[in-house]
Amino acid sequence: MPDSAYADWYARLMRLITAQDAVPIAFADYYDTRQGWEIGWGSGVFVEAPPLLPR
Repeated sequence: MPDSAYADWYARLMRLITAQDAVPIAFADYYDTRQGWEIGWGSGVFVEAPPLLPR
């Protein structure tokens, strides 16, 4: 069964990656990861963390 929340999140992630021409950074010691994943080092552009798996 497809997970539409994850598919929607992934589509947002790919749009930001394409627009910024940069890779996502899921973890770094220098910023609060509650902001999500930063697109490129130091860009200030974030996408929220992926949704939790459905149970």
